[in-house]
Amino acid sequence: MIAGLFCRREADVLAAARAGRLEGVLAAHAARCAGCAAAVLADSALRDAALALAPPATLADAATLWWAARAAARRGAAERAVRPLRLASWAGGAVGAGTAAALAPELLRRMDLPEMPSVPAVPDLASRLADLALPALPAAWPGLPALGALLLSALVVAVLFAWEAA
Repeated sequence: MIAGLFCRREADVLAAARAGRLEGVLAAHAARCAGCAAAVLADSALRDAALALAPPATLADAATLWWAARAAARRGAAERAVRPLRLASWAGGAVGAGTAAALAPELLRRMDLPEMPSVPAVPDLASRLADLALPALPAAWPGLPALGALLLSALVVAVLFAWEAA
């Protein structure tokens, strides 16, 4: 600060001026002290400028606020009521997809499909593909497709739970 403009009582004078109680000893001090007088003048000028630039505060009508609150409560209640139905719908779709995946191999085996036309053999291609092919699953594992379908269904339901929670 500039020498001569700092005062120990400046904070008290400003607090009293902001509260509208600048009287008595503090008023007399502010009149004598150049630093306090400048601080009070700057504070009042800044407050006046801030009030001039601030938009007027308006409150909404109580009926409008009440209507908006009730509409928000109805939307929240409707969302909570529909959530189990939505979950059941997604779970039903997941179970249906899992069931279809589990039954598809058996249904395809029982269908009479026409033979596919043979593709001309490319030398050594069949032996190269045979080296890459996975061995067939043992016949003792007939429930493996059903287990895969069940795991897929569980994964779909878990993703839907996470999606709904987000």
